[in-house]
Amino acid sequence: MMAPAAAHGPAVPETPAAHVSNVTHSGGGGGQGGGGGVGTGLGGGGMAASPVMSGSGGTASPMPLLPPPTPPPAGPVQPPGGGGQGAPGSATQGGPGGPGVHPASTNSTSGSGGGGSGGSSQSDVAPAPIPVSAARAHKDVVADATNRQSATDQLRVAYRIAAALNAADMANPADFRFFWMTAVTADGRIVVANSYGLGYIPEAVTLPTQVTMASADDSVPVEQRARWATYPHLALQDWAVHHDTTLRIVIGKEEHFEGIDPGAPKHILVEEDIPASGKMQGRSRLDVVAPDAAAQLAGISDLSLVDMLPPAPVDASPPADQRSTLWWEVMKHLMSSDTDRGVAHLQAFAAYSNHCQGLALHAAHTAVHAVEQRDAVANWLYWQHITSLLNSALVGASQR
Repeated sequence: MMAPAAAHGPAVPETPAAHVSNVTHSGGGGGQGGGGGVGTGLGGGGMAASPVMSGSGGTASPMPLLPPPTPPPAGPVQPPGGGGQGAPGSATQGGPGGPGVHPASTNSTSGSGGGGSGGSSQSDVAPAPIPVSAARAHKDVVADATNRQSATDQLRVAYRIAAALNAADMANPADFRFFWMTAVTADGRIVVANSYGLGYIPEAVTLPTQVTMASADDSVPVEQRARWATYPHLALQDWAVHHDTTLRIVIGKEEHFEGIDPGAPKHILVEEDIPASGKMQGRSRLDVVAPDAAAQLAGISDLSLVDMLPPAPVDASPPADQRSTLWWEVMKHLMSSDTDRGVAHLQAFAAYSNHCQGLALHAAHTAVHAVEQRDAVANWLYWQHITSLLNSALVGASQR
């Protein structure tokens, strides 16, 4: 039996936000009468932008005033030119399309479709360690000046991670009622859980190294993790019990707490605190659920990627893409109030995952671009692991 959702009851009183400080400044040095730049600090501690006035003696001759300098981007920008940095483990260097491109092809032809498995895209700007909205940054600066709290406070870090995970670009449009809840334990660990099945992470999401995903924690028996499906608050509570700790605080949007007991004081995410993009520096979904497979993939050259795959079928025609239909079967159980909905959700998820595994394998065999092939292999490995995990969970559920 799946764990039932908690009965409706009075809301747990909201606790005030923890505020701490981590403001860093970096400014451009004075040049020919030039002014300093604007520094930004982003990451696990905090973020703030602060004007820095600087200058250096230049020539004495009068010069016209220049327009104000443009603030630097939040992350390093890749140098212009064909292609970006090669994928981890890439053996291909340079070439007409840049690093990581097979000489025979310099154009990407990848596509994506279906709910729950959108294609990846390469950004020109590296993601921030932990993005933060302007409103949240301003609140933290005010709190820093008032409270003088430590910039390493896990509550602030966790709140920013929670906000980033619930940003609009961190879920696929077809992920009905998909959301994340985040908790900080009494011993300072940050753990997250989402409302979908075992180990599911949208492709756009990367998790910082200090974050544990409850349903991907192999130290917890898979049968136990299966009981958490569609109930992220139960995942956080049960994970804490398994690790002999307690929850200090649980973070989520107000609607995420409706009708449930989070098992700890709750901290409400407000819309103005959620950044426009939740992209963080961190681990890919493959690295989160199957770190050994991710390490193997990172250490292999582009030309050897095919060696990780089973032999290609004789029929090279692509399989029919049924993701939309199968994803509907996954989603519809989120609309149910049945306390056993988790089992049905996992059964539908297993069918979807197995289908995605087949599509990714075909894409890996037919890719003509090295970056595309590496992405396809990563997707195949991810869905292969998820399918195996779900099948094991369902066997355990049938024996209860």
